[in-house]
Order: sequence, then structure tokens, then C-alpha cells
Amino acid sequence: MIQRIQSVFLSLASIAGILMLIPFEKMPLAKFYGEMYSLHLHSLYLENLIPGEISPFNEYFTLPLFAGLVLITVISLISIFLYKNRSMQMLFIKINIFISIIVLGGFFFGYINAIEDKLGVQAIYNYNSFLPALILLFLVLAFRSVKKDDKLVKSMDRIR
Repeated sequence: MIQRIQSVFLSLASIAGILMLIPFEKMPLAKFYGEMYSLHLHSLYLENLIPGEISPFNEYFTLPLFAGLVLITVISLISIFLYKNRSMQMLFIKINIFISIIVLGGFFFGYINAIEDKLGVQAIYNYNSFLPALILLFLVLAFRSVKKDDKLVKSMDRIR
């Protein structure tokens, strides 16, 4: 049924993904302030705060992060409506967990390290930069709930 707890967890993962996709002006994922550059990292773009200064990264730098977040959000929304086919729902959630781990690792170990190395500054994180970890947590909880439901249904079939 659609009112199961896994639907709530998948909805929360989708909402967190949507919140990461919206480029709030005052809430970048991370801030980098150096002597030559001042950058704000959003999921959609890398904003240079110094007018007239050329950014050290091209405009397609954040495209893989954005694509991964869109994929996580869409798969979470699709997984909500697969409640009749639990095995397919578990497969979609597993794929989504894998993509979420890649996005989480890519964000913290790829993007942040690349910008820190190039600029020679430390990142200042906002609280919304930890949403990928929250998405992963919601997906794992949803998978556990689907697995528990599947186990319950199989035990009931065994009793008959």
C-alpha cells in the first residue's frame, strides 16, 4: 500500500533531493573564501562572488552532481508507486542507494577536495550540504521497511 512507512521514507528522500536541487541564493552547499577567489558551491552551479573575475572551473563543473541528485529524486518518486511489486521496489531502492553513495562520495571527496586543492582554502559547510547523507539514511530505512514487509508476506504465504 502507498501509506506504508517506506513510502514516507522515500518521500522524505525525494523532498531532501528537491531541496538540494533548488539553488537558494543565501544557502550554498559550501563556501570557499580565499585571497584570489570567493566561491559558493550550489548543486546547479559554482558561483564566483568577485565581479569580473574568471572562475577557475568551467560552467559544466557541477553537472554530474546535479544529474546524480535529479536521478536520486526521480528514482525515489518512482519507487513510491512500486508498492505492489516489492521485489522491483527493493531493486530500485538498491540502485538508488548505490547512486546516493556515489553522489555523497563525489560531493565530499571529489568536488570539495578539487576546489580546496585548486584554491588552497578550507570549505565552510552549510547545514544543507549534509542532505546527501540524510537521503542515504532515508533510502536505507525504506529498504529495511520493504524487506520487512516482504518477509512478513512470505511468512504468511508459508502458513497457508
